[in-house]
Amino acid sequence: MHDASLRTFLDTHIRELRPRFQALTQAWWKNSTRSGPDSTRQLETSELEFRTFYSDPQAYKNILAWQKEGVVDPLLKRQAELLRLAYLENQGEDLAEMVRLGVELEGVFNTFRAELDGKKVADNELKAILRHETNVPRRKAAWEASKQIGAQVAETLRELAHLRNRHARALGYDNYFTFQFALQELDVKEVMGVFSRLHARTEPHFVAFKEELDTRLARRYGIAVEELGPWAYADPFFQEAPSHGETGLDAIFANVDPVDLVRRTYASIHLPVDDILQRSDLHAREGKCQHAFCLDLDREGDVRTLVNLEPNAYWTSTLLHECGHGAYYAYLPSTLPFLLRDPAHTLTTEAVALLFERLISDPEWLAAYPKAPKDTLDTIRPLLEKSTREKMLVFTHWVLVVVSFEQELYRDPDQDLNGLWWSLVEHFQRIRPPERRDRPDWASKIHLATAPVYYQNYLLGEIMAGQLFHMLKRETGKPQPLFDCPRTGELLRERLFDLGATLRWDDTLQKATGSPLDPDPYADEFLE
Repeated sequence: MHDASLRTFLDTHIRELRPRFQALTQAWWKNSTRSGPDSTRQLETSELEFRTFYSDPQAYKNILAWQKEGVVDPLLKRQAELLRLAYLENQGEDLAEMVRLGVELEGVFNTFRAELDGKKVADNELKAILRHETNVPRRKAAWEASKQIGAQVAETLRELAHLRNRHARALGYDNYFTFQFALQELDVKEVMGVFSRLHARTEPHFVAFKEELDTRLARRYGIAVEELGPWAYADPFFQEAPSHGETGLDAIFANVDPVDLVRRTYASIHLPVDDILQRSDLHAREGKCQHAFCLDLDREGDVRTLVNLEPNAYWTSTLLHECGHGAYYAYLPSTLPFLLRDPAHTLTTEAVALLFERLISDPEWLAAYPKAPKDTLDTIRPLLEKSTREKMLVFTHWVLVVVSFEQELYRDPDQDLNGLWWSLVEHFQRIRPPERRDRPDWASKIHLATAPVYYQNYLLGEIMAGQLFHMLKRETGKPQPLFDCPRTGELLRERLFDLGATLRWDDTLQKATGSPLDPDPYADEFLE
């Protein structure tokens, strides 16, 4: 047994890892909040140093040998497996070029601003047009503008896909997609089987919803259904349900501070996020990433979120989501070993974030926090129930587009990706492609460049969120346990956060909810 040797290795490893980890997260934060040539160079340097640290072939061989001979202590055994995966990911000769291209793409996304009517515009402006505008030429122009970045990054992204594949194949994997699933402790066949099962359950409901939506939108724009294009929907990718404005939600949030709402919500379940919000970067400006994320900079309490707030339902729900990530990071026990002071998996932290994002359409929360008037809530309550169901349908089918596209992208990066993208959009989302369009619209989705093979975790997270919600209702006895319920915070800490990364994600899910991964509760919640 090699527990003692592994402990000695870990003592040195963590001492050398900490400064590299913190340098990388600090560089990433700086490049995301104030991107420029200097911050981009620093991010590339820090990421390469971090990955080079994990590229030591002898250390990798030692870990494999220790695992083969046997490690007894469960915490040591789990750390050995996480080390194996980290070292495996960084073996080979392509690290420097993969880092360079990845950072280059991230810099483009951070600083690019689309052009509309002869001026630079932020993503928030384009999204506002797609949520509210009824003038068809104006909608088309905004949608086209949202795709401009695709042409800027497509060839670099294709080059990077080839490089990622070469790296994965040198390590014995078919391609980068299957390699990443292995690194994430996911089984491709199992996950795609779960998604197929969910698609089969939701497809009839989605088709009926989409037909009704298209009829409604055609009437709104004063055109025939056959004339609707991808510009007709509430966001550039049809990844969101119809505009919040249609339910009256945006009006509820127009004069309310989203930071205060989110702060009070988490405080009400005894998971305060005040420190996170104080350290965060909350508002849009030039040179800043236009998307949203949450980051644990040191695993010692420095947790921050980046958002681009506006007083509307979309950004309030986004902040609820990101603070779900933040609470998970912030309440991991400081007594856990450094390598285990992390969520069990990306999908488990997405589950918590997506769980709290749901509050945006909960009538009781709307009454208690943004103080929506009773007559307003009485009017929109049926619309909220309908919107929540539609959100599930839209999001499920959107994730299927992205995951299916990435699987094909890495199977053959040289195929007709422009055509592939639109064939998947038409198949899963029932959106007719623009006539004779041959542009890299796929490349305008930031995750393909900066968070590759990540998107499956959103849908897996939604499935787990459904299971967590049922557990919380059962244990608290409350039909809505996500606010004004201190026991909820206790349960999340006891059942989930306290475990950190001591167990695999599937064992963590079983321990937290009492059940294995099951898409049926997620589907049942919205479809029955």
